[in-house]
Amino acid sequence: MHPESISCDVTFGTENTKKQLFDFAAVDGNNKAFNCGRAYIPNGQTWVFWYCFKYCLPVFWGPVVTERLCVMSTDGCPQEYLPFIQNTGLGTTFPNATHSLCYFHTAILGFNHNVSFPKPGQTPDQQAAIETVRFFVRSWFFDLETREEYEYSRAALRKYLGEGGGKVLPQHTVDSIKAWLTTSLEKSETMSLNYLRLHV
Repeated sequence: MHPESISCDVTFGTENTKKQLFDFAAVDGNNKAFNCGRAYIPNGQTWVFWYCFKYCLPVFWGPVVTERLCVMSTDGCPQEYLPFIQNTGLGTTFPNATHSLCYFHTAILGFNHNVSFPKPGQTPDQQAAIETVRFFVRSWFFDLETREEYEYSRAALRKYLGEGGGKVLPQHTVDSIKAWLTTSLEKSETMSLNYLRLHV
């Protein structure tokens, strides 16, 4: 809830000069989403985001927000999230904040982009297997509260891919899921796992 948690993203094609819109969103006490900041930026280079986090937002939000912010969620674009990380910690703009990768960009779009699975003509068993994999990954972002739970869940998913899901899904789908877990999700786990953000 605002101001402890804020999400930001860049959108394209919002006006005729082709500038990018840097947008911030949060949820209020009534569980209603609202925009808490918008800025047209000249380009998506790192220095633009750094100036926004370092100089613009402290003026726009003030210390009431910047010092209370705990989690800032972004997509996987390093030009966007690295400048935020550089402005976190004692003596910086966001002294109590940490960074988190957005579930939608990391898990949902990441799955659709990296996992090869039969979209048309799926059998009910294949659909159930795909949803089971998605359920495991979602729990890492929102539900699991300890490192032990995460390790157990990760091992259980790999076992499921080798036994239950591995029997109904095509082998190339199973292989692409395993590759996605190893090359994408596990490499970014410090910026996405729920248990690492519980006490920030």
